[in-house]
Amino acid sequence: MASIYTGIAVVDRKLQIARADEQFYEYIGSENYASVAGNIHSDDLPKLKEILAQMEEGEDAVFLTRMKNSLDGEYHHVLTSLRGLAPDEDQVDYVEIRIQDIDQLDEKLEDICDENNLYSSFLELWGEKLFIYDVRWDALQVFSGGNKNRVYEFRGTLK
Repeated sequence: MASIYTGIAVVDRKLQIARADEQFYEYIGSENYASVAGNIHSDDLPKLKEILAQMEEGEDAVFLTRMKNSLDGEYHHVLTSLRGLAPDEDQVDYVEIRIQDIDQLDEKLEDICDENNLYSSFLELWGEKLFIYDVRWDALQVFSGGNKNRVYEFRGTLK
């Protein structure tokens, strides 16, 4: 199962990269100080530029855009999170961009569902019990059977 792609960069208001992580550079297929604009779908670029022009320091924005993935040359749906940063010593305004490939997220979800169905089938065949414990909420669930025939035998806390 492939991991879900995420990357982060700091760009100026013209979308020139000031710095970025390796995953971001790999995704857009460019070297240092390149422009992100060439990877944004032409229909989405005006909206992105509009958001960047209006963004204040500390302000956040999130939107869905289509961005070209350098690995396959195709446009993917990308969740794009923006945060306005304080101007640097030269008074250049920067914005932090975090991207997450939604198409890969959808593929991963399908993989997880397939694995879950397979595991549930084994549970049904073997008659075993499974438990899930969430430490954050002190929530315990004990059940038998698979997805279709799941029988909860206990739901509660350990207290």
